[in-house]
Amino acid sequence: SRKIQAGDLFVCITGFQTDGHRFISMALEKGAVALLVERKVVHVPSGITVIQTKDNRRALAMAAANFYDHPTAQMRMIGVTGTNGKTTTIENRIGDKAIPAERTTPESLELQALMARMRQENVTDVVMEVSSHSLDLHRVDGIAYDVAVFTNLTQDHLDYHKTMEQYQKAKSLLFARSKKSVINLDDAAGPYMMECAAGE
Repeated sequence: SRKIQAGDLFVCITGFQTDGHRFISMALEKGAVALLVERKVVHVPSGITVIQTKDNRRALAMAAANFYDHPTAQMRMIGVTGTNGKTTTIENRIGDKAIPAERTTPESLELQALMARMRQENVTDVVMEVSSHSLDLHRVDGIAYDVAVFTNLTQDHLDYHKTMEQYQKAKSLLFARSKKSVINLDDAAGPYMMECAAGE
């Protein structure tokens, strides 16, 4: 809601700490002309478009991909997932330019904006870490991966996923949406990732 400008769509995300629906009034005061909500909203001024979905995270990812005209469709997308051995520093790079990042995998809107910037700079190949959170929270929905890479799975992020089974399932979503997969079969979770792989 802090970033809203006149003419914008405000997407109400139900988060872990707060609920975006609480900030509708603020967004409208700042000039939002449309709302994406997950439940019925009362007292909306006339002239404001309200769209209700079952999952605003998924809807935002698809809307962002459409808004930026599917930039990743013109690039070779390689996604890497696994618990260990991936991240040295959390940043985005376009050639020699380093762009600071807050998360391993940005939220869907920021991710699509970054990919659109890469397309403008004639990037043809993207290698990105795809976190279990980003898969589970639909941040990478709308991206078709050419290659998915699995390194390993060790105990981590159970504050979010609760069980190793749920953590493993979240990671496997990358292989279900990739044309080809490179999987470390020496890891205990490797065969499961192979079973989930849709491509080669």
